[in-house]
Amino acid sequence: MSTGSLRGKLLLVVGRKKVGKTTLMEKLLSALKERGYRLGSIKYTTGDHEFDTPGKDSYRHAQAGAETTMVLSPNRAAVFSSSLRHRQLEEVLDFLFQGYDLVLGEGFRSSPYPKIEVHNPEGNSSPLCSPEDNLIALVSAKKVDIGLPCFSPETIDPLVEFIEERFLKKGLRQ
Repeated sequence: MSTGSLRGKLLLVVGRKKVGKTTLMEKLLSALKERGYRLGSIKYTTGDHEFDTPGKDSYRHAQAGAETTMVLSPNRAAVFSSSLRHRQLEEVLDFLFQGYDLVLGEGFRSSPYPKIEVHNPEGNSSPLCSPEDNLIALVSAKKVDIGLPCFSPETIDPLVEFIEERFLKKGLRQ
């Protein structure tokens, strides 16, 4: 996917901690996959987690000086990189997700890309994002009126249809 076409290929799921972002991501990925789409996902984390295990060959390669290490097996590929983190999100997505129908991102709240926010009306009275932040919909157990579509976290099909209409039904797959 080229940088010019990325805007229509990336959709972010945002929200406060522990509101169900990962659960929604799982539901969306599963439902969209069942409908035949090629999907990617990307997760933002604020922690400095160790993703590669000390003692493994890829970890040893990084310790020896490799900025990027790829682990390739017959079933999977993984990339561990200290240099990709300094790249713009668009560059990373172009590198990793060329040819996918949609990339769902969890996090990246400050990004300019379209967002669906998972909102907990019991814990917080107002959403984190607004339409000015490119918020396009809410997922909430109670209707929140900010002039955007609001979907129930319990019924995934209406949200999947909204995503299809907005991002996927451009002659890609029917």
